[in-house]
Amino acid sequence: ILYILIFAIDSLNGDADFYLETANNLLNGCGFAFTNNSGECETIIGGYFPGYFLLLSFLLFLGADLKRILLFKSIAIVLSILCVSNSLIQLGMARKKVFWFTILFGLSPLSFGFSRFIVIEPILYCFSMLMLSETINLVNKNKKFNLIFIRAIILTIISIYFKPTSFLIILPFLITCYISKGIKFLIKYFFLFLICIILAITPWGIRDLNNGASYPFQAWSSRMPTN
Repeated sequence: ILYILIFAIDSLNGDADFYLETANNLLNGCGFAFTNNSGECETIIGGYFPGYFLLLSFLLFLGADLKRILLFKSIAIVLSILCVSNSLIQLGMARKKVFWFTILFGLSPLSFGFSRFIVIEPILYCFSMLMLSETINLVNKNKKFNLIFIRAIILTIISIYFKPTSFLIILPFLITCYISKGIKFLIKYFFLFLICIILAITPWGIRDLNNGASYPFQAWSSRMPTN
């Protein structure tokens, strides 16, 4: 049904022009910039991280049009849900129950409704599903914790570079870590996680400062009035 919606319905929404415009500016050598009222590239300072725009520009570079970009996102969602299903099976859940969980995940408004638009949310949904998979793996005693923790950090860093508020996807993982490992173990790995996040996002904060931001990671963007 989702594929029918993608091909049969106009998939442009209010944010689509901005996303595609910025992605094309990246391809055209303008850097991370929007097109101002004079038709010139103007650097985006604050408000946004570059992850989603880089993904769009990469897909455009490969020759993808709007519909193919949406198909890529829908395939990514399916694969992320399958990762959760596989983790549940490895944990020992009956395949019949896993099947119904998979149906429920697939019917989420973020995965089903928003996937026909050029917005960030479906990609963030993929990261959420992948983090859920790692959280389930954390409960599985046969899985190595250090490897799971490294993957969780990488997922969180990448998701932050798509949208800063998505750092929240680590919270269920940390809560599960506390329940299964204890408070001392959680504190140790939480500070390690925090250091990794700070080191990973600092370059983008410095980039904003070098381009005239009032402070690193300012909430408003040069593309819109200060709020």
